[in-house]
Amino acid sequence: SYKHLSRNERRKITLMLLHKVSIREISRKLNRSASTMNREVKRNMQNNQYKADKAHSSYIENEVNVTGKNFMETLK
Repeated sequence: SYKHLSRNERRKITLMLLHKVSIREISRKLNRSASTMNREVKRNMQNNQYKADKAHSSYIENEVNVTGKNFMETLK
């Protein structure tokens, strides 16, 4: 089944990108598909930098809007 990226995984992505680790290598280290990682990074780049906290905030906001969950439910 599909599992969303966690805030911690997103922060790891940021660190690895800063250290010039390739998307493919990041996906291996996080045990995710390269296409998932590529979409995640592409979707959350601002000024040529991946923004982990912004990415996670966007995910939470979208989860609340789409599923109708309240904010506290998304933190589980």
